[in-house]
Amino acid sequence: MSTDDRSQAIVASGVIAVLPVERGEDVLPIAETIAEAGGGAVEVVPASLDLLGAIGQARTRLGRSLHVGVGGVIGGDAAWEVIRAGAAFVASPYLDPEVLRFCREEGVPALPSALTPTEMAHARDLGAGLVKLFPAGAVGAAYVRWTLHALAHLRVVVAGGVPAEEAGEFVLAGAAAIGVEIDTADGTGWQALREIGQRVRAYVDAVERARGQVIRPAPSIRPIEGPDIR
Repeated sequence: MSTDDRSQAIVASGVIAVLPVERGEDVLPIAETIAEAGGGAVEVVPASLDLLGAIGQARTRLGRSLHVGVGGVIGGDAAWEVIRAGAAFVASPYLDPEVLRFCREEGVPALPSALTPTEMAHARDLGAGLVKLFPAGAVGAAYVRWTLHALAHLRVVVAGGVPAEEAGEFVLAGAAAIGVEIDTADGTGWQALREIGQRVRAYVDAVERARGQVIRPAPSIRPIEGPDIR
């Protein structure tokens, strides 16, 4: 499978859970809950690289039912560590050329964060098959629609302050997937896992409803015309 095909598989469900973790034992039960709720991918953001073993275990256990990637990756050394640990994709909090270089060389999808159209286009030029628009909640769905009208070749994951009730609007604007922040403060007890599953399912349902509708194109942009000198 090509890197581009892997990138497409990551966004197939339309939901990428963003999971900050401080304890390795929390990774697997939460990842299993995300998969059961219909999420297709999880970006695990470890407190330290010492947790990579637990992330690799989750990927091995869940197989193709959930794409387990690693987020918060900065610099080439960290990128190499998470790739060697078996990350399905590598996400970074900003556009880091070194991370993109390692991902490109190893054939692993990268998910750099960007905000402006220039940053997003640059990420694509450096080989990113996906770009995370962050913080998407601050700019809104209209921003996504206009950006993709000008840069239709981009596949954008929106994250950062996107509530479930607005997720459909971002999908209709052209977003490939929604990044869903997961709160792990309550641990992995029955009630906490139930709430995580309900949160993920709400986004999955919103994406599915939106994908069943026709995406509204942005209004066409009229060319700038000079004075009529005929």
